[in-house]
Amino acid sequence: MRNKEFVGNYKRWQKSVCKISSAYEELYFLAGVDAEQRFLVLTDEGFYRLLSKKMREKLSREIRLLYCPLTEELAELVKRVHSEASSEIDRGKLSARSKD
Repeated sequence: MRNKEFVGNYKRWQKSVCKISSAYEELYFLAGVDAEQRFLVLTDEGFYRLLSKKMREKLSREIRLLYCPLTEELAELVKRVHSEASSEIDRGKLSARSKD
């Protein structure tokens, strides 16, 4: 049971690291944009809090993080798309393993 718990926590941690890396890339891109105002809009409240905490001292004043919650309908659509994409990736992994 403990091992499963670790694996689950590791996967969540790994997913967060990838999301943070992706957000850093977006912020780097925004830093080079010639605009009066620059925003990175996040729709996941937990990720918004995490990124806000990590970037508290690092964000330039020209770039702001914004939290914008999705409607229930859009949130459900996003959840379904994520689920389908994960299933597709998992099928690809299984297919690649069977070729080995």
